[in-house]
Amino acid sequence: MAIRLGTSIADKLVGTPLADYIRGYAGDDTLVGDDAGGAGNDIIVGDEGNDIIYGGVEEGADTGNDVMMGGDGDDSIFSYGGRDYIDGGDELLGGDGDFALIDRSDASSALTVYGTGFGGLIPAARFSPSSAAVMSDGTIFTDIERLELIATDYSDRLYLANNFGLDETEIHAGAGGDVVQTGSSVDKVWGEDGNDYIGLGAGDDTAYGGVMNDTVDGGAGDDVVRGGDGNDSLLGGDDNDELFGGDGNDIVSGGDGDDELHGGADQDTYIGGEGADSFYLAYGTIDFDLIADYEPGEDTIIVSFVGIEEEDVLIDVLNPATGLVSVAVDGMESEYFFADGITSSAEIETQFLV
Repeated sequence: MAIRLGTSIADKLVGTPLADYIRGYAGDDTLVGDDAGGAGNDIIVGDEGNDIIYGGVEEGADTGNDVMMGGDGDDSIFSYGGRDYIDGGDELLGGDGDFALIDRSDASSALTVYGTGFGGLIPAARFSPSSAAVMSDGTIFTDIERLELIATDYSDRLYLANNFGLDETEIHAGAGGDVVQTGSSVDKVWGEDGNDYIGLGAGDDTAYGGVMNDTVDGGAGDDVVRGGDGNDSLLGGDDNDELFGGDGNDIVSGGDGDDELHGGADQDTYIGGEGADSFYLAYGTIDFDLIADYEPGEDTIIVSFVGIEEEDVLIDVLNPATGLVSVAVDGMESEYFFADGITSSAEIETQFLV
């Protein structure tokens, strides 16, 4: 076994293709287990300082089963393959190996995990601030308040359905058709490119579907969900949610609670569900919008205008039975359907934004 020992200043120590013991001691060190590829099982310890630790130098080059421990300070640890044990890093990048063990017993408050393998899988996890939680692939998390996961550009599956004890989880799904399921922490999820499914657990969560046709289920909590581009299906779930369809022909369903539903451009379908819901319609869209379950006296319909005076707006109920309503501004009309019927234009509120 080759031995590389640092000093009290910032060192750069590089191992061999065989098994190495590398220790940085004090200083902001850069420690590399293997810069030429190989299967050596390395032990790399950062100790004090803000260290950067690499199992290898590029993805898949290091096939050894390494032990990498950051020590004190804000450390970044990069696995690059193999069955690795990682302890104490504040920023972690996995590789093509079967699993990495991650131990945050130093009670640091934040952790970032990057996935790099093809079709990455981060399976069901349980997080507790007082004891280690083991994922089904062997990954361990302890003493974490905030977790950030950055997935690959392939079709990833990220399951964190039981992450009790975490204050906040942030997930960037990347490109590809991803499946994301979060737990009970306050979550922020970016679907980004691809046809994604995002399931939000309990907590007041925020989700951005991104590009393409996304499905987002808000679950429990007061959620804010933005579909983005594409034909999206948004479900608020329980409690009082804010849903924004964005561009595309969207289905926006509030579920239980007093929800705010915004369709955006193109032909949208609104389903309020239980509770006193508010339907926000943007004047000037070419296509028809449909409100499927408007409840007179309980729900509110709001048509928004930008740069238009109130006296220039005329709202006319064309067919009370079918709920066909015309909204005209200076001779230009937009029409809306309210599936359960509407009795008068007084049921529609107007919102003028200068």
